[in-house]
Amino acid sequence: MATTTYRNGQTRAARDSYDDRILRYRLRQRIVHALLAVSFLLLLATGLAILWKPLAHLAAGGLLGTVHRVGAVLFLAVPLLYLLLDPRGAKELLVDSFHYDRDDAEWLKHMLCYALGYAVGMPPQGRLNAGQKLHHAGVVIISATIVLSGLLMWFAKGSLGANGLALTAMVHDLSMLGLTLLLAGHLYFTYVYRALSSMTTGYVLKKDARIEHAKWVEELERAGHPDHGGHNEGSSTEMDAGQLDTGQLRDRPVFGVQWTPCAALKATLLAKNQTNNKATIENQGVDSHV
Repeated sequence: MATTTYRNGQTRAARDSYDDRILRYRLRQRIVHALLAVSFLLLLATGLAILWKPLAHLAAGGLLGTVHRVGAVLFLAVPLLYLLLDPRGAKELLVDSFHYDRDDAEWLKHMLCYALGYAVGMPPQGRLNAGQKLHHAGVVIISATIVLSGLLMWFAKGSLGANGLALTAMVHDLSMLGLTLLLAGHLYFTYVYRALSSMTTGYVLKKDARIEHAKWVEELERAGHPDHGGHNEGSSTEMDAGQLDTGQLRDRPVFGVQWTPCAALKATLLAKNQTNNKATIENQGVDSHV
């Protein structure tokens, strides 16, 4: 079969590949994400070396304490940089992280199956699914306690007293532990759903986005948004109703294990979604003829 090449040297396959993608993370958002990751890992590594006796020898001379403070300054700069580089994205993230609707509540009921790699048939989600909302909300709240307790120990250590200092240090350490657990969960879902490329390139496959963020894709297509990489092929409601064939949609069961309860739940949810989508399309058809 001959390969079509366009004037810019791009092949048909490459162009079709682009048309099948959606811009999920703008460059400025990815820069902020990278700074958050680097600063947190710097704080975590130096903090462990300062507090954990087996690594205490690395903290000799006070160098790690200085590096820890450098990490703290970078960590503090993250929200400020986000507001400076991408105020719209920062506002959207903050609002979405603390706003939940009925679909989110339904999604959370089946969160275990999603964690085991079953995304197909889950209740429709916006740009963030309910799990991501909880994750981001947790990062915001815990980061605030890390910053406040860290600043107290840095600038008000002498006025806290022994008990106050011990309490502040405990809050700081537990907050770092909480953020570390959130990071572990974040890495787990990145692995299960092969999401690393979305942060390196900014793009996700449209077919994956339809499965995991159907309401967001529909919103982009309805608005003809420039973030939508492909052609406007109609609403995701129309696409889903015609393409809810389990053979076409991909799950990613953890370690390749078929979890029977989740597979059964998927079939039930797919059937329910098909019924709801068909009813929506029929109602739209009736409205268009009124």
